[in-house]
Amino acid sequence: MELLTVKNNIINYSNLKKIRFFFFHFIYKFFVLCGAVLALLAALISVSNGDMFDFIKSSLVLVILCILPFVQSEVMLKRFIKLQKEKYGSDQVSIDLIFDNDGIISVEQSTQNKSKIMYKDIKQVIETKEIILFITKAGYTTFFERKNVESNDLEKLKQFFDKQNILWEKSICNIF
Repeated sequence: MELLTVKNNIINYSNLKKIRFFFFHFIYKFFVLCGAVLALLAALISVSNGDMFDFIKSSLVLVILCILPFVQSEVMLKRFIKLQKEKYGSDQVSIDLIFDNDGIISVEQSTQNKSKIMYKDIKQVIETKEIILFITKAGYTTFFERKNVESNDLEKLKQFFDKQNILWEKSICNIF
């Protein structure tokens, strides 16, 4: 039985850019944050000691650690779009997501390829301001734009995922 169909989901650079930080594992984000905090502490300690050379070194490490996730995410997105161009001949792919009782069926409109994600394999659902993102236990992600579904259908979907005991969380990163 079909619960909901979300049509015309576009996978392109601008949509992927909105969710790029969700592709990084928690441990990576944790180590980058710890490194940035330690570099900031080292910079503050060197300023209090009056050592400008150590301050410059610590500040440089801090800047590199803060820029690194942005650079890596850009490189990752460019590679993904390049692979998508090679596979489909376009930098944008349109998919339909069909939510049924067993799982989510993803249908690519250009090739009619189908793939299915079972609900038991979904680790979490992240809701941002513009996109709803599904992350599986294996790390595979799929998403749909919020504008492609009505609010009452979205509420029904939330209730269905609650019954399935799948974590549905609102993202605090709505600025990206």
